[in-house]
Amino acid sequence: FIQRRTQQQQQQQQQQKFSTSTSSSPPSKLSSTRAQNVLSLLPSYLLDARAITKYHPVNSPEGALQLSVAENQLSELPILDLDDAKHAKVAALMEDENDGAKRQGGERVTVETAGEGMTLVDVLSQLARSTVPRPSSSTGLPSAQSQTEVHVFEKEMIYYQPTQGVPGVRNAMAEYLQNLLVTPHRLATEGNGGTTENDGARCVAMDPENIILGAGCNAVLENLCMCLVEPGEAVMIPTPYYAAFEFDLVARAGCHIVPVNTFQHHPETPPQNTSTLAVTSSSTSHHNQPIPISSYYPNRSSLDQAYERSLAETSRPPRVLLLSHPNNPLGICYPPEVVKECIDWCREKEVHLISDEIYAGSVYRAERGVDSDGQGATFVSAMALAANHDNHAISSSDAGLGLGPYIHLVYALSKDFALSGLRVRVAYTENPEILVPM
Repeated sequence: FIQRRTQQQQQQQQQQKFSTSTSSSPPSKLSSTRAQNVLSLLPSYLLDARAITKYHPVNSPEGALQLSVAENQLSELPILDLDDAKHAKVAALMEDENDGAKRQGGERVTVETAGEGMTLVDVLSQLARSTVPRPSSSTGLPSAQSQTEVHVFEKEMIYYQPTQGVPGVRNAMAEYLQNLLVTPHRLATEGNGGTTENDGARCVAMDPENIILGAGCNAVLENLCMCLVEPGEAVMIPTPYYAAFEFDLVARAGCHIVPVNTFQHHPETPPQNTSTLAVTSSSTSHHNQPIPISSYYPNRSSLDQAYERSLAETSRPPRVLLLSHPNNPLGICYPPEVVKECIDWCREKEVHLISDEIYAGSVYRAERGVDSDGQGATFVSAMALAANHDNHAISSSDAGLGLGPYIHLVYALSKDFALSGLRVRVAYTENPEILVPM
């Protein structure tokens, strides 16, 4: 154990010498200095606290006693020497509603054997058990089969969990976001004669390892920008935008907001019933005419202008383009070709695109995915548009969507599920330089 710690300390010293000798080299475009410094600031014993083999007198006598982590592993030891009264209480806890309780793995537990080998974790799990019907995975409704005992307290819950989120929750979130954001576009493309898996395309899917869960919307967005943006560098946001973005990105992350003004970059077009937003503006020459929705779409011209403004105001290129899609406050969805243009522009300019799709499940205009005239999708996720299906570009064995390092997603349960108080936010990125720092 001591030898391993010494080796890691030597490796850290070498890394520090290397970072010092290369401090004059250009900074990475894939992550900020703050993100790159995270690993050097984190003590090595915390980096691999779970990788250390724990001591056991029989199974691993050469293991280590982990004294640097506040975890009560005594709760895994058997409860011994129970008197008759406590023995009866333990047995009562272990009883099943129908035919006697069962240990994990199916072994029946009786009054005579309840205390043998049972641990404190077993007791806590029984105290926290629940028989509330669970929704069926196929219908979404409670079923008779779902009215079985569920242990809502598992032993893993008493220990520290991965900071990016509990694996089970990340797996569920990846599956949910895949079905919400990626699968509808893939099915629509195949239905229109597009490329399918049988044509040699790479079947893409969200990788749970690239999901980071956080406590609330602003926390994850702020965290993501701190890992991508140096203090004082620009984040471009098409106008009008959600006012709280300024607090989320400026207060602690230190970003510089550059609005992307789009009006002057679209030709004058007469309003149409199906493609206009009933908003009037005294700042235009048409005081009483609705503004065409397309006037709000960012394009290369408006992005180039914001890019130059960023250079003028910060003396550095912008680092991030933040899209609210579906848009808050306008309530519109950017057409796929608009989002794709932003994706292509960001990749060419090496600017990170963050797509905030917190309203992705709240698109109700006609059928989801098709506008009222059947002219095209009302909402297509940037994840679906940026996904790489080409086996020649990315190995089919690679996990994830093939987004590359410049495309990122943020989402939350606040809007689609009306669970703003639950404070569940998720970021998805395939940029390896910021996964651990986040």
